Amino acid sequence: MLYKTLSALSLLLLTTVAQSSENSRFSIGGNYASTKFSSNKDLSFIEDSSLNIDEDLSITEDTNNTYGLYAQYDWNTHFGIQLQHTEFGEYNLPFVKNILKVDTLSIVGRLNNYIGFTPYGKLGYGRMNMKQEINVLGFKLDTESTGDAFLGAIGLEYFIPDFPSLSVKLEMENFVFYTASNVQPLITNKLNSINLGLALNF
Repeated sequence: MLYKTLSALSLLLLTTVAQSSENSRFSIGGNYASTKFSSNKDLSFIEDSSLNIDEDLSITEDTNNTYGLYAQYDWNTHFGIQLQHTEFGEYNLPFVKNILKVDTLSIVGRLNNYIGFTPYGKLGYGRMNMKQEINVLGFKLDTESTGDAFLGAIGLEYFIPDFPSLSVKLEMENFVFYTASNVQPLITNKLNSINLGLALNF
């Protein structure tokens, strides 16, 4: 479904680009990232119980390598819109394996080019898909849920002089999304990434 959506968006944006000014552009690209997942989930009720637990309940974060794909349309040199899909993969916390992916729609703002580099930032909203494999004292439970996700990012884009249709991006991304449990009504989850990407520009 995602790839059909990206294909349809790409065709629509390419048509729009052909009819727009010379300052507009369309790009598709991908990135590879190192990502840290952290959660403020409170497990103190387990520590206070009489259960004999071997897990280290102080662990609140995990890291993984992730990748993403995106399509972007810039209607002028300073503003654009981006559709992005990111596969975050697996993150292991006490009793729970979290498997995450997200689709986001972002507004991109760009500054003027400086010695070949273009600084930019983006703000976005998306839907986070979370699968959880819960294993407590031999009891296993698989769950799946979706929820709101909020994205903020800053980055630098560099256009390769010998290949003007190609650009390299270095980006810091921060996602925040919220979940809940029976003992904690609001759990804040964060995904912080450092991305290296390559884009093809039209």
